[in-house]
Amino acid sequence: ANFETSRELLLAAGAGFVALVATPVAAVLASITLIGLPIGLMLAAAWVMAAYLAKIVIAGFIGRSLLQNTGETERSIAPVLLTGLIPVFIATNLPYIGGLINLLLVILGLGVIAIQIVQMPRWRPAQAA
Repeated sequence: ANFETSRELLLAAGAGFVALVATPVAAVLASITLIGLPIGLMLAAAWVMAAYLAKIVIAGFIGRSLLQNTGETERSIAPVLLTGLIPVFIATNLPYIGGLINLLLVILGLGVIAIQIVQMPRWRPAQAA
């Protein structure tokens, strides 16, 4: 997840908002029928899991951004996540605005996850050789 332009950042935020709102609606609609109930429950579980992991995705991006000038080309994921999780933890625990920051980070993280899922090679149509 690289946000080189503000357009990419807004695209990820828009995709995250759609994923945040549309996924529970789709899960409820799928759960209306007996056959769709397992699909709806799995979709709801995946949505909860993605919302939980969304801040970790953003923390990884922040950590890579903060450590990119250290000169190391091959670094472990642990220092990157630690470097990114510290500002995320501090920002989400600020009084009065921490809840809003938390919501914005979840929306942005869900957008990054949704865009990465859509861009996976297996989802692209096969091209004729």
